[in-house]
Amino acid sequence: MKILKTLVMLGMANLMVAGAAMADDRGPRSSNGEFLWTAYRSAMAEHRLAKLASFHSSNEGVKVFANKLSKDQAKTVDSLRFLALEKGIKLPDDINYDQQAQIDRLNQLSDNDFDRSFLDEAMKDNHAVLAYLQSEVSTNQDSDIRNWASAEIPEVNHYLRMAQAIDNRVATLSSPW
Repeated sequence: MKILKTLVMLGMANLMVAGAAMADDRGPRSSNGEFLWTAYRSAMAEHRLAKLASFHSSNEGVKVFANKLSKDQAKTVDSLRFLALEKGIKLPDDINYDQQAQIDRLNQLSDNDFDRSFLDEAMKDNHAVLAYLQSEVSTNQDSDIRNWASAEIPEVNHYLRMAQAIDNRVATLSSPW
């Protein structure tokens, strides 16, 4: 009987630990956690999308842009992992459903349709990321988060300008006139 009680207690303890771990996997529990989750998933999705474009694009300019973006987003993912570790925040294991659907949708396209859609997504995503980072810089109470976000803004602006310039060239190449 004593052994049975011990086994039941151990089983309950294991369930509680597993439940706590699952609760952590469901999402962040603080504004800093929410920011890090969102930024991390965004960087991972952009890295995957850029990696896809570096192989899938038919335009050399798009490929060069995608290769550079992929490498820089991999660095961003690593820096976010380090920052989250410092803050004791567990990051998600993967991108979310909508981000994966975006990648899957683009993967079905080819040639100029792919290039234009990839660049449109890159510009749209960078506009959203820029607004999100600027908001964190002005409102977040954590100086490490504010400093990280502030340091990322020039890079996001750089990629936004690059995507716009390449998009203009791709549009010119695909124009029937």
